[in-house]
Formats: sequence, C-alpha cells, structure tokens
Amino acid sequence: MVSYTIDSVKQIVFTHVEGVLDNQQLHEHQDKLGEDPEFHPDMRELMDCRDLINVRVREINYSQLAASSPWGSQAQRAIVVSTVLGFGLLNIFQAVMGSEHGKLSIFRDIDSAKEWLGL
Repeated sequence: MVSYTIDSVKQIVFTHVEGVLDNQQLHEHQDKLGEDPEFHPDMRELMDCRDLINVRVREINYSQLAASSPWGSQAQRAIVVSTVLGFGLLNIFQAVMGSEHGKLSIFRDIDSAKEWLGL
C-alpha cells in the first residue's frame, strides 16, 4: 500500500509504503499524486519504505513508471529502505528515472534522508 500527505508550506510530499508492492499500486500512486491540486512537480519527497515487506518484481515496469512520473526536473526525492533487496531494486529505479525527474537518492536511515532534504 502506498499513501502520502503533502505539506504545502514546506513544499514536501511524505510518502509511506508498506506491505507488498506491485506495479498497479505504483501507477495509482503516481496518478493520484499528479492530480492532487496541492502537488507541484518540483517539490521534495521523503518516501519511507521501511515497512515494505515484498515487491512483486516481475510486475514492476520501470520504464512505464519513469514515463508516467509526475515529478519535475527540479524535484528532490529521498527514498528510505531497510533491506538489501529494496536498496537494489531502488537503485534500478533510480537509474531508469534519470535526471529529468529530479534528484533521487536512496538511504538506509531516515535521519540521513531528512538531512539531505534539508528537514
């Protein structure tokens, strides 16, 4: 499951990912976020994936996710993971996303991610 809140004052999206993640959930999240009137493509994001149990890897289409990403080139996104598998999968995601969807960094602890985002 993917959920988020937007802090319009601080210009940041707080995203929480938990349980088992699949391609449909990721696309639904991107669509919902992109349609949210409080969202701006160049915001910052703190995505907390520490409660992620499993990723249905075969279902994830990274190139489709990149093509439909609502994030702009000035976005700054920090993703926090707690497993080696999650770290590896997100490194693939990071490579596919490229710089056209902003800066994306992967962290193993939330404090480092917050510091990188200036929180």
